[in-house]
Order: sequence, then structure tokens, then C-alpha cells
Amino acid sequence: MTFEEIEDLKREWTEKYVEVDAARPELKRFGGRAGRVVTVNMSGRALVQFDDADGWGWGRYDIALPFLKRVPKPVQAEKTEKAEKSEAMKAAADKAKPEGVAAAEAKPPGAKMSPLEIMRAKVAAAKAGGEAEPAGDAGAEAKPPGAKLSPLEIMRAKAAAAKAGGETGPAKPAEGEAPAKPSKLDLIRQAAAKKKAENPPSS
Repeated sequence: MTFEEIEDLKREWTEKYVEVDAARPELKRFGGRAGRVVTVNMSGRALVQFDDADGWGWGRYDIALPFLKRVPKPVQAEKTEKAEKSEAMKAAADKAKPEGVAAAEAKPPGAKMSPLEIMRAKVAAAKAGGEAEPAGDAGAEAKPPGAKLSPLEIMRAKAAAAKAGGETGPAKPAEGEAPAKPSKLDLIRQAAAKKKAENPPSS
């Protein structure tokens, strides 16, 4: 057979489902089974894949085309193919999502996100929706009343308050946050101020 004839047979038979002529002694064990033609080799014989080959090697056998007849695709094979396509589409969609959004959706319902995951989710949402990420006390105001601020939001609120009020000392602790412990330098300054108040300089 010529190369062109083999190519024609490939186009005609590849990915088609077939059954064998069970009257042939050498093909009797494949009787009643549907196989899929993987390709046609250069000898003009079909390489047929039998999924339930009972442990016979890979389950692929080259069979002469005259001993094959085409059959409709088995229902189980069609279901498997649809499931594989669905999984492939889902995997491609997940891969296309921004890192922050994908990580947030991967969390189980009710799971608490870390500050880093919150930042990533906000950045990803801002990029996707064209919205600016809230900063400083604006992010804190967006929270529902009584909601606990994250460490990152507390830091931003402190920085915004210090900038707005021109404060140089320690910022007032946010609601629900324990007062900051004074440093050694603060204690020394307080003691000096107290001593000065108790012993004013004589005129």
C-alpha cells in the first residue's frame, strides 16, 4: 500500500469504535467488546485499544480492517470523555484566575484568611474590577460595626491617624486593642517630669 493510501485509512478509521469478527478463531476472545482504533499502521492494519483486555498487555492489538465493523460509541466511553473534558475546562479556568482570588476560593467555608492572603485577595480584586485598594482608616471604616480589625488594618489606621493629626508620640490604641506597654525611655521621661513637677526650680 502507498503512503497516501495509509493516510486515507488513518483519516477514515482513527478514533472510530469497532467490534471484531468473532467467527475468526484468533479474534474470538474479543467477541462482544467494543474497541477504539488508535491508528492504522504502515501494514494497513488497525491498532485497536480494548479497555477491558483482561490483562493482555496494553490492551492494543493490530487487526486487519476486513475483520472489523464500526459500531456507535459506547455510553460509558462517552460519559468518561465528557467528564475528562469538564475536568480539563475547570483546571484551565482555575489556572486563569489571579493568585489571590484562587487562594481565597480554595479555602474551606468559614476558614480565616491570613493578613497576607487578605492583601493578595484585595489586590487581585482591585486588578480584576479596576477598583483602588482601600488604604488607612478608609479600610477600617468599610468594616461592619464591632468587627475586629486585622493587624495590617490596625497598623494602617495608626499611620493614617498620626499623619492626619501630626502626632509624634505613640498612637492611641484602636478599639478592642490592649494599650501599648511604655518603653524604658518613656518611663524615664515620665519620672523626670514627675520629679520636676514636685520640685519646681527656685526663683
